[in-house]
Amino acid sequence: MTQKEILLEQMASCRNQTNWFITSQTAVEDLTPGQALQKDESNNSIMQIVIHLIFWNELYLSRFNGTNLPPFEGNNKETFEPGSIGNTELNWDSAKERLDKVLSDFYDAVKDADEEKLNSQAIQSQPDAWYSYIAQITIHNAYHIGQIVTIRKQHGNWNPDKGFK
Repeated sequence: MTQKEILLEQMASCRNQTNWFITSQTAVEDLTPGQALQKDESNNSIMQIVIHLIFWNELYLSRFNGTNLPPFEGNNKETFEPGSIGNTELNWDSAKERLDKVLSDFYDAVKDADEEKLNSQAIQSQPDAWYSYIAQITIHNAYHIGQIVTIRKQHGNWNPDKGFK
């Protein structure tokens, strides 16, 4: 298996291909807007986590597609708020669709990329290649998908038949 094939498998596992863990599609499936917004004092809501995932995946997909963006210098806490993705009126269904779209688009971009692109320096001020950045964002996605499932279990709205009983 090539590096590219491994990344594509990881990306698919995060989005829609059931493997070792719950996919993003399954994690947010059958969740009402009220449940998505539910939170306690110390944690983000599922909606906020989805917004955070949209922010980082859209940022790195834009960079991967050639948009020259400055390094992120904000506070990471801001990336959990709708304004960080340019839409303060984002509703739950739109957020789910936008997350699925960016994960799908990122997968397609990597699938269509050649080795030269994947081995190229991702950000001018950093030495790492795209292979490394994509591997890290995939780990980041898996972490937050697990967080969504954990929150759902804590709030009693996770169907154990979907996995992790």
